[in-house]
Formats: sequence, C-alpha cells, structure tokens
Amino acid sequence: LIGFAGAPWTLFAYMTEGKGTKSFSIAKKLLFADPAFSHALMARLADNVGRFLVAQAAAGAQALQIFDSWSGSLGPREYREFALPYMARTAAIAKTAGVPVICFAPGSGWALGEIAEATGCDVLGVDWHTDAAWARGVADATTCAIQGNLDPCTLYASPEVIRERTRQMLAKIDGPGYIANLGHGILPDIPVAHAKAFIETYFTRFAGVRAWLDQAVEQARSRGYVETIFGRRRYIPEILDRNFNTRSLGERLAQNSPIQGSAADLIKMAMIRIDETLRRSGLAAKMLLQVHDELVFECPAAEVGPLTDLVREGMEGAAALRVPLVVDVGVGA
Repeated sequence: LIGFAGAPWTLFAYMTEGKGTKSFSIAKKLLFADPAFSHALMARLADNVGRFLVAQAAAGAQALQIFDSWSGSLGPREYREFALPYMARTAAIAKTAGVPVICFAPGSGWALGEIAEATGCDVLGVDWHTDAAWARGVADATTCAIQGNLDPCTLYASPEVIRERTRQMLAKIDGPGYIANLGHGILPDIPVAHAKAFIETYFTRFAGVRAWLDQAVEQARSRGYVETIFGRRRYIPEILDRNFNTRSLGERLAQNSPIQGSAADLIKMAMIRIDETLRRSGLAAKMLLQVHDELVFECPAAEVGPLTDLVREGMEGAAALRVPLVVDVGVGA
C-alpha cells in the first residue's frame, strides 16, 4: 500500500494558478516577484506535507511517494532554489515514519542524481523523458532504487509493439534495485490486455521471479503460512477468505512477507549482535533507534572511528548470504 502526496512546488503551483496550465506563469511570476513569500509558503507546505505522509504511514501505508508533477515547468536554477530544497524537506520528515520514500519529479530527469543526494530517498521515479541508460547510471552511482520509464501512451500500441518496447527498456535500465513500471500513471482507457502485455513481458524475461511469487502464494494456501529465510513464520488466514479483496490481500502478504520479514529479521539480528559487542567494547556509545533498515547511535566524537567499524562489522556479519550485506555509515552532529 503506497501513500502519496504532492510536493511543495506542485501544490504551490496549483494554489496560485487555481488549476493546471501550460506555462504556470502566475506561479512562476511569484517566484521572481516575491521570492520571500514563495520560500515561506513552500516551507509551510513542506512541513505539512511531510506530516501528512507520516500520518499515512501510521494508517498503514507501507511506502510513501512524493510527486512533483510540475517540476518540469522550472528551469534548473529555479528548480534548485524553489523545488528541490522543499521536496528534500518533505522527504526528511516522511523518512521519520520508517518506511521507504519514493521521490518522483517528472520533467526533471536531468536532476535525478541531485534529487537522490538532496532527499536521501529510497527510490527515484523515472519518467519517459529520461533516457533509460542515464537512469541506470544514476542508480549505479547512488544507493537509490529506480522505478518506471515506459511512456504510458506506449500501452495504446499493439501488444507486439508493447512487448518490444518493454524489452528494449529493460535491456537498458534493468539491474539491481529496478522496479518495472510506467513513467507515470496508467491512463484510464488503456485496454486491460495491453497492460497485461507489459506485465507479462517482464515476467517472461524474469521467469524466476514469477515462479517464486507463485510458489509463495501456493505455500500460504497449503500450509497457512510463509517463512522468512530464517524460518520465522507469518500466518496468513486471509489467503483462504471467501471475499475476493481479502483473499487478494492474503496473496500480496504471501509474496511480500518472506522478503520484508527477512529484512526485519536481519536488522534485529544485527541489533542483538551490535548490542552484545558494544557492551564488551567499553565504548560510551549508545544505540538509540531503529528506523526501517537503519540504526541510529549516539557517541562521543573520539569514538566515531571505532564505532563505525563495530557497527559495519555487526550489520554486515549478521548473516551469511550468497549476496553480501553492504552497509553505509553516515556521521552528523
């Protein structure tokens, strides 16, 4: 379940224009004629949108997406001054909810790297204006996952063309952390068969993914539960419910729980490991908080080096996996 909200610049544009326009001349006039007012309103919007997203997470949203739908109406200088800082401010608040944060600024693909750095988001949305190979390069250079890129209007083409365009996109953009998706929302009059052609093309290319998802659902139906890679069970009674919506929820839980549950197991194992090592180390540092897959510590400046080594070893050594665990450590006052 993904919660979402408009970014401050997009909301500012709608508030001042009263509607969507081609030029957003009224909104942009305010940026140039009264920058102090514009910054003040943008800051207020950022704080309120951030709190709104946190509330969505508290109500059950498993990820949060910030849409800056009209970022492409701004030039680079104005985008960096009036849009990006306030998307970053919104994202910083949203991240306190402890769920993944997605930032999407259609029309501003040239700034993907800057968006990743400024917001610290977990996922970058990629529109169809952005070259797929360029987006792949940004993902490889940052810790961000990426999603999207296919022009939604491609789905008006024949299924054969849709499959070919999807294969071409995947050849350029696929890699670690890629989420196959459209470069914006699906249009309401797209034929269902055409949307299926897009989805099935992905699963044809990655047949192992489809097989694993189907296996997880079948296991939940036959056993009543699924397991994390460490054997912890998640019972899913919804999987056999007579109600279609409840049963569909059970299928999604069956597919997501082994992955999300294993991630939760890993961070808990790392916390236990680090706590035990920290007690023996004699350091004054303290582990304060877990936020999603991150741990927050407090320590004297003189202990930053030893604590960094201790935390990295504790998290990366939490479990022996075929894909190694890699940890980033940041320090701030």
